[in-house]
Amino acid sequence: SSSSSSSSRSSSSSGGGSSSGSNFQKRDGGRGRGGRAIMSEVRLPGGADGSVMSHLWKMLGVVLANFFILAAGSAVVGVCIAALSAIALRQLGEYLHSFHEIALLFIAAYSSYLAAEAFKFSGIMALFLCGVTMSHYHWYSLAPDGKVSFLNILSTISYLAEAIVFISIGLAFFEVRFSTNAWNFSMILSTTVMVLVGRAI
Repeated sequence: SSSSSSSSRSSSSSGGGSSSGSNFQKRDGGRGRGGRAIMSEVRLPGGADGSVMSHLWKMLGVVLANFFILAAGSAVVGVCIAALSAIALRQLGEYLHSFHEIALLFIAAYSSYLAAEAFKFSGIMALFLCGVTMSHYHWYSLAPDGKVSFLNILSTISYLAEAIVFISIGLAFFEVRFSTNAWNFSMILSTTVMVLVGRAI
């Protein structure tokens, strides 16, 4: 009788242990095989073997390649349109009035912007490079009165643009709520320093 009772206790304890073990596996999310199966389903973009950095380097290479393609395409568009307008101004300069020359310069500059945007390049960069090229080659083809008129027009436009920028900044200042979360003083300080350095250069 004692042996039968001890055997029943051992069987019940083993059964309880197995049931408690199964319950533990259920509560634990299935560690062991189940845990390994769950962990095997988690994959990083570059794989779990330490190739994440290689994936990041590939992404960086793609970004740099796209940037250089964008910059090169914008430069080609801006310089080509400036060169064509310089040739036209040199060939037709004696037949044009001063306001015709000035109109040709503005049309060439705006055409570089539109052409770059049409080819999915940067219109701002193309316009900048077109202006740099025009400053070297178009100035000597302008008539004397055209030079004076063009300088006066550019001075007026630059003054108006600067005034509009400062007016917009002044109006935006009063629209910001005066709270500590609305101001980033480190950004304000760094921007001020960079503006002063760029102005000095």
